[in-house]
Amino acid sequence: MNDAMLFAQGLSTRSAKWSRVLLGLSIVSMTLATWLIATPAWNAGSDAEAEATRLAGRIAARDRLEHEYQDRSKAFGVLQIRSAAMLRTIPQDPAQAQLMRALSEPVDGVLVFSQTIAAGKSVAAAREGPKSWRAVPVTVAMKADFATCLRMLQRAEQSDRLVRTLELDFKRDPTDASGVIDASIVVDAVWNDDALDAPSIGGAP
Repeated sequence: MNDAMLFAQGLSTRSAKWSRVLLGLSIVSMTLATWLIATPAWNAGSDAEAEATRLAGRIAARDRLEHEYQDRSKAFGVLQIRSAAMLRTIPQDPAQAQLMRALSEPVDGVLVFSQTIAAGKSVAAAREGPKSWRAVPVTVAMKADFATCLRMLQRAEQSDRLVRTLELDFKRDPTDASGVIDASIVVDAVWNDDALDAPSIGGAP
């Protein structure tokens, strides 16, 4: 009877050991299977996340470039508008009537006390450049307040022909509290003399 009991106890012990071994193998197998399945999925997820990050960076860079392009386009448009406003025509005659009207101010004894305008002789408009470009200097001498002198000068420079300011001389009597100044202003308007571009007799340039 004792031998049977001992045999049964031994068998039970061996069964328990094998059960633990099988349980351990099952756990290892499940862990290995889970690792084999999860690792590719994890790697794929990491790759997808990296690709998403890369694409997000490219989208952000594209957005920055687009904004920069829009800003530059706007700046270019502003420059075009300013350039168009600054361009002046160069007429084919030295007529100064328009310039004279722009420089004239009514003598009212309040803002303007006196004004004289004198045109000089036609001279070369520039040391370097086409010989046909000529300019007639116009000298304005006036006694008026400073704001009126500047307004007159601005009106002349906003003419649709090329007008250049050559000299400015403002003098004010420190004892005079009225703000009246003695101004001497020299401007010229450029024009193009086609005759100077024509070849001389004999065909020489």
